[in-house]
Amino acid sequence: MYKTKKEIEKWIEAFNPEQVERMRADNYLDYVDESDLNGNQRFRDGGEWSVELIAPQALIDLLPKWESKNCWEVGLVIYDKEGIFNSEQEPLNEYGVKSIDEINAHFARRFYEVSLDEEEYWVSLEKVTGYGYNCDGNDIIGYWVTTTNYKLYYNLNEQFLKMEPLNEQ
Repeated sequence: MYKTKKEIEKWIEAFNPEQVERMRADNYLDYVDESDLNGNQRFRDGGEWSVELIAPQALIDLLPKWESKNCWEVGLVIYDKEGIFNSEQEPLNEYGVKSIDEINAHFARRFYEVSLDEEEYWVSLEKVTGYGYNCDGNDIIGYWVTTTNYKLYYNLNEQFLKMEPLNEQ
């Protein structure tokens, strides 16, 4: 189901305080920082969390800037308790590439006591549907990623350039 950026932002604005209230109700106050109620550092180095969302840069760029601060870059191979895969070969097989350098950055976001409906909402936001490269006629100058509703453009340094809606909003 298509969601506008405004609908996504409104849902996230209500979701983060609900996370804090659930933590308070469970007497999990060590992880509630009154100066960080949006959770920029919550669960980063431990704590009890029920869901860890791993998303590529293209999906993080769709989130409001203040929410994307709740995500941190993780390595593809697990190191010091953070990462996605157990070996370098696993992401190569998963993404069908020859070099780990061909895979874009991935980011993590952890949640506390997420309901099935909330988890499904996060998962439904966008799905990557395609990708390709931009060429100036001689050289590859960047790449693009399409999601269900957007086409996102990046330079070769993985810096976000612009986003175009695929459907009229």
